Amino acid sequence: MSKSMFGNDQTLLIRALNATRQVYFPSYIGLRLIVSQLQIQEAEYLQRLVSRRLLAGDTWRFKPFKLYKGSIQTPEGYDHHYRECLASSPLTAFAEALILKWLAESSLFQVSPRVYSYRWPYSNRSGVSYRYFFEGYKQRNNEIASALSQSNRVVVVSDLKSFYPSANKEQVLSVLQSRLQQCDNQPGLPHESIFQFFAQLLAANGNGIPIGPASGHVLGQLALHDVDSEMTSKYGSNYFRYVDDIAVVCDVDDAGTVKQDIQRCVEQYGFSINADKTLVTTHTQWQHSIMRADVSETDTLRLLCGDLAAYLAFHPGRADELKMMFTDAGLSIPVGRLFALSQYSRFRLFLRRKNPIKLYFSKNADFLGRGKSLKADYEKALSEFAQTPKETSPNLRRWQIQKARRIINSLFYLRRFEDWKHQASIFHAFPELVEQQALAKALSTGSVNPILPFYGSGPAAFAELWSEHGHGNASLLSLETGLSRAEIDGLITLRLYGIIPTDVMQFIEDREELRLLRIVSRTSVVRSKPDLSFDDEFESLRLGASFSELSTLARTRYSLSEGSVLEALSLLSSEYRS
Repeated sequence: MSKSMFGNDQTLLIRALNATRQVYFPSYIGLRLIVSQLQIQEAEYLQRLVSRRLLAGDTWRFKPFKLYKGSIQTPEGYDHHYRECLASSPLTAFAEALILKWLAESSLFQVSPRVYSYRWPYSNRSGVSYRYFFEGYKQRNNEIASALSQSNRVVVVSDLKSFYPSANKEQVLSVLQSRLQQCDNQPGLPHESIFQFFAQLLAANGNGIPIGPASGHVLGQLALHDVDSEMTSKYGSNYFRYVDDIAVVCDVDDAGTVKQDIQRCVEQYGFSINADKTLVTTHTQWQHSIMRADVSETDTLRLLCGDLAAYLAFHPGRADELKMMFTDAGLSIPVGRLFALSQYSRFRLFLRRKNPIKLYFSKNADFLGRGKSLKADYEKALSEFAQTPKETSPNLRRWQIQKARRIINSLFYLRRFEDWKHQASIFHAFPELVEQQALAKALSTGSVNPILPFYGSGPAAFAELWSEHGHGNASLLSLETGLSRAEIDGLITLRLYGIIPTDVMQFIEDREELRLLRIVSRTSVVRSKPDLSFDDEFESLRLGASFSELSTLARTRYSLSEGSVLEALSLLSSEYRS
């Protein structure tokens, strides 16, 4: 299908793939199955199909799931907390990409320059519906640092409490309808159809704006439009918003007034502030907690992996030897996945345009040296950071934990699995890193059980690392209690990767909440329950696909324009996203 797809179908498909991979993995695999099965020799086939469904007012499919949010330690153990989320079905995700593309082209849906999250892509050919989240986060941080460089300046940082769940659905729909009615008509995509799509999206959710679907972020921007307008009118370029974080740079003597002003404004429009997270920070504190690099900026893990993919495109025959060299040096860099990326035809075209002569003349030893150097840098950074005093302010502690998380996430690629067996002191210094501790235990023991409760990037990170450097299938020990929703979705991800053998999945009961797990664990030639649900749509796409084919889709990328292959770097990265 990839050779026959071009035009908007190709762009929208890649946007849908990027939107679903780290949100709900079955939606991503369903989209890959669509690609593998369609044999239409014309451009924009999927766009016309979805447009007809929008015009007809068809029902779109969503599935609730729980995304790991954090843990609280109790005398009985850890109490895991989850976000109530919603997953778009494969075709629904494609429809979202189409709708978002259209909204991005309308002047009435442009994002305020004082908002640094969920900005529209630079180009209508971009492979994402929104710009890379960290780009806006970094820009905001840099601009705040610049504003703080003036004397006697501080930044007041406040956090909205339960932003998406607390939004008023009726109010958001009213604003959306008003905007749509002001737009010029778009041929083949009438405003009423778009409005009805969003109405279905909100109806499928519990409270407020759903977390998960890419289209929900448009509603989030609309929900805070009046807050952004009022605060920008008063504070101009000293006002900054990143998702639910509001920041205002002001004179130190005005900090108290600004705190009250932020609270008054957000409460006026139906939201509330997390008072214990509000922080007044100086330029020195901002530089220390936010702007300081985790390790030396001369090289990074992402840069190394990007260069490595380019190098392997030039020298594919060196991949096996390099993987062995990395393994012998105690590195778990996913050479196999980077090699697969390097073989994409579009990646090779990209290389010809970039002409990276230095990489062409590099040797395996050069990359081994870079890997060892990075490992030493990250190990040193972690050791030193673990000795720093614990911050007492909730916001400063949150920033402290974010840095520790980034360092440890990188070390999952720079250590052997067995190196994680004796890391009690590190996790004692950062007890908030429950997910990282669970992944470390899962990798060092070869059992998936510790990582199952952490649905999100946890099971995906284990699957990526184990499929590359593990020995055989991972084990699944008997569960003492019934499966939670998060554990069910974790098993679904691991089963799609082929990490768990089919014979250990025979325990699956004939219960509705286990339906999708049964679908990915057993072969079938007919739909088990044709009820036009999310599960039914996935099963329709999955019919005839072998376990090996599903595993190949899970472990590869469809396009160069898809996101990072390093799943562990995304472990609990919710500090950047709602």
